[in-house]
Amino acid sequence: EKGFGAAKYQIKYVTGTATKTVTVKGTSKTLSSLKSGKTYKIYVRAISKSGLSSPWSSVAKVKVK
Repeated sequence: EKGFGAAKYQIKYVTGTATKTVTVKGTSKTLSSLKSGKTYKIYVRAISKSGLSSPWSSVAKVKVK
């Protein structure tokens, strides 16, 4: 939505039955806890200053080398 004014973002990553979510204030984040050889499903959403959140993004599948 135009004018949403994202103050921070949430990144959700899923492998098997494990799901973790991290909140970041910038537009990039290094997820150092990801394990080599595993494939993760990654989702992102924006959170406004007032606490409203956008829907989760479409899934991106990432395999860690």
